[in-house]
Amino acid sequence: FDPVLVERMKRIIAMPDVPLLLAADENDFAKALAYPDRDVEEELTLIEATRKQMARIIRGLKPDQLELTGCHNKRGIVTLEKVIQTAINHIPHHLPFI
Repeated sequence: FDPVLVERMKRIIAMPDVPLLLAADENDFAKALAYPDRDVEEELTLIEATRKQMARIIRGLKPDQLELTGCHNKRGIVTLEKVIQTAINHIPHHLPFI
């Protein structure tokens, strides 16, 4: 699900107006995209590369850019900082289920 969170961050950073951030059900993604059948090492490599890229982008931002916002279609206005926090907490949240 990291690519969805990263896409939200990129939309908030790059789009001039408050971008729409679409909700997505992780369970639907897991089922439809065959998560159990995917190669674990490949998935971890993808997560690592994506997070490194986003870390580089985020480090280049000015502090006030963390307050940029997007409009989540179910949660309303969210800041870039909140989406980053969600991404940071995402994997630790799932570890007990693995």
